[in-house]
Amino acid sequence: MLRLNKQKKTLCWIGVLETTFRVGFWLGNKATPIIEKSDLPERIKDDYRNAKQYKIGRGLSVVVNDHTDVENVIRLIGLKLKIK
Repeated sequence: MLRLNKQKKTLCWIGVLETTFRVGFWLGNKATPIIEKSDLPERIKDDYRNAKQYKIGRGLSVVVNDHTDVENVIRLIGLKLKIK
């Protein structure tokens, strides 16, 4: 696993699989309205809505299989950077 940081903030974790990789995010409760208003695909929003809710937020992961998945990961990183 590789952790991607900006200063002290963890943006995501990247895990290598046999033929692809997975990018995982931990999104706090402040992320919910930002995710809902975003232009992310409905399947990612559904994954976020259906993720187990913990006190401090939810986990979300994206398996990267093609360029659209990469674009979605970039969008999620951008959204994560907006959260204060």
